[in-house]
Amino acid sequence: MSNPPNQIEDFELSKRYYYAGLLGLPWLWIVHTINWHGKKKSIVRPDQTAEQVENSRKEDAWVKQCRRSAIVVTIAWIIWVLLVQVILSDRFPSSWFVRYDDSSEATGW
Repeated sequence: MSNPPNQIEDFELSKRYYYAGLLGLPWLWIVHTINWHGKKKSIVRPDQTAEQVENSRKEDAWVKQCRRSAIVVTIAWIIWVLLVQVILSDRFPSSWFVRYDDSSEATGW
C-alpha cells in the first residue's frame, strides 16, 4: 500500500530528524530513536512489498546514525562537564561559571 502524495515516508522523516539534530537539537536523536524502538520498525513482515522493505532498511540506517550521533554527543557533553566544571575549574576565568554570593565559598556552608 503506497502513501498518499502529501504523506512523508518514514525514512525521509528519520533523515529530517537526523539533520535537525545536526542543527543543534541532539536530544531529538534520542527521542526519535526511543520512539522508533517503540514502534518496532526493524521487524520485516512477510506481507511487505519490496519497496516497503527497502524503505524500512533506509529508515533503519538513519535511526542507527541518530543513535550513534546521540551517543557521541552525550559522551562529549559529559566529558565537557567533568573537565570544565569539576576537574579544571581553577584554570578557566571565573566569568565561565555561575557563582552566587551565597555559595559555599562565600558563606562556608
